[in-house]
Amino acid sequence: MLSFLENQNVKVLLLTQPPQLGFMVNKNACQYFTYLGINPVSGFNYVDLYNNQDVIRANDYLKSLKKNYHSLMVYDVFDKMVSSNKVKVLKDKDVLYYDDDHLSYPGTLISKEEITKIITKNN
Repeated sequence: MLSFLENQNVKVLLLTQPPQLGFMVNKNACQYFTYLGINPVSGFNYVDLYNNQDVIRANDYLKSLKKNYHSLMVYDVFDKMVSSNKVKVLKDKDVLYYDDDHLSYPGTLISKEEITKIITKNN
């Protein structure tokens, strides 16, 4: 598919996978954070980043595709959600995850401005 799109001069933007929250597999993030007693603070709440080797490996593969496809861009959602080996899980009163590996709508808004700039610049 990427070869076909490259030959058609179509630009492609891939998004990496966000960090997984392995401690809460398939649980509703909002409910589980409440259960854990995570209270909102001004700014970001963080949890430790661990056991994301499969996600990192998959994201590295996506990034490696850029070597072969010049019209391919990769936006690093994983990197945007991590700071000092900790994962952003709340911003102010907004829960940034829906479950253990999907961002909520507020979680997607963290990258919205940068992704919009990439699309606008490359349109």
